[in-house]
Amino acid sequence: MNLLRPVDRFVTVNGLRFHALDWGGEGRTPLLLLHGFTGHAHAWDTLAIALQPHFHVYALDQRGHGDSDPATVYGPIAAFDDLTGVVDQLGLAPAILVGLSMGGRNAIYFTAKRPDAVRKLVILDSNYGRREQRPERLQGKTSMLKNNRSAKLVLIMAGVLSSALATAQTTTPGVVALTPVEMKWEGQGGLAAAGMEQLNLVGNPNQPGPYTVRLKFPKGLKIAPHSHPDSREVTILSGLYATGYGEKFEPTNLKVLPAGSFYTEPANLPHYIEIKEDAVLQISGTGPSGRRPVDPAK
Repeated sequence: MNLLRPVDRFVTVNGLRFHALDWGGEGRTPLLLLHGFTGHAHAWDTLAIALQPHFHVYALDQRGHGDSDPATVYGPIAAFDDLTGVVDQLGLAPAILVGLSMGGRNAIYFTAKRPDAVRKLVILDSNYGRREQRPERLQGKTSMLKNNRSAKLVLIMAGVLSSALATAQTTTPGVVALTPVEMKWEGQGGLAAAGMEQLNLVGNPNQPGPYTVRLKFPKGLKIAPHSHPDSREVTILSGLYATGYGEKFEPTNLKVLPAGSFYTEPANLPHYIEIKEDAVLQISGTGPSGRRPVDPAK
């Protein structure tokens, strides 16, 4: 069972309230999913879960659909204003746009008018007329998919994933040999919460590919239930560390792990921690990673 859940986002554009699902992925390339005429944001749930480990995925309820306000005017021109407001207010530019049918037409028009805001454009079951009518500014941004729908979803995933991987660093890491005094700890990082320190040994958890990091936790720190998009292996190097699994912090379910202990964090499985004594952990996983709270307010 996949426990990943989206966060509801609302923005107001020209007096209309729009609803979007935010599947998380801080620091990754934004990807915005636009549904078809009979659809809504949740129509993308299965695909969003598959794409979320690689992108910061959003799915929008377009005007008159899902939990977004209805309107008296529809079409690509009206949708352009909507998308401009959503993209700008959520800070998505430049984003990958994936549009189905009506969403594809709206995405095409938006890309033609705002090429600076679009990194890649994937169109499904849509068109923009004869090839010679394609706006020149769309050249190099567009991928069109037709016919077999089951194959299309696979192709969408393959297309956007290959686009991201093509721009990611592909060089093999060199030899790493560091003494403790050569290690540079930082107060911020993809996995460090307030009060923690992070040291990247191999790779970077914010980027695609394997990584190994160390984290310092101060005594008394508690982190509410959260999950990570990747599976991780954790070794307690020093201190006294306690963890439990579930969507609610249950002190009685904490397992205390002294130095030398080992445990795993399966992808998207909520867990929580409490630091009994100052602790240092070494964590290995496959990025892009991050921390997604079960309750964003905590």
